[in-house]
Amino acid sequence: MELPPTGPPGPPQSPLQPYAAQQPAAYYVAPTDGGAVGALVLGILGFFICPILGLIAFFTGSSALNRIQASQGRLQGDGIARAGRILGCINVLLWLLGVIGLFFVFAVCGLGLSQLSHIQIPSPSP
Repeated sequence: MELPPTGPPGPPQSPLQPYAAQQPAAYYVAPTDGGAVGALVLGILGFFICPILGLIAFFTGSSALNRIQASQGRLQGDGIARAGRILGCINVLLWLLGVIGLFFVFAVCGLGLSQLSHIQIPSPSP
């Protein structure tokens, strides 16, 4: 008389592995900091909407960089945050140069008009 083989109690072992076990080991990808993405978006929008967004992008990018460095690899996006900061700086500088240039143009035009007021233009006689 033959005895059945003894083994661990429980469901029978399948020769096939489950689908998840057949996949290669997944690598952990750290999430991107939301402030870094926000800084980049604000840096781009600042060129089209108003320079205040560029200023906000600079400070948002700075705080995102601080959070990313403090996370010790749990967050990523330092390149995005730097790009947002750089775009914010360029944005504010271009707007400042534009305002200074506009002021200069109005000053030159004002000086030109003041010189024209000394010229005597004869009025037409009837």
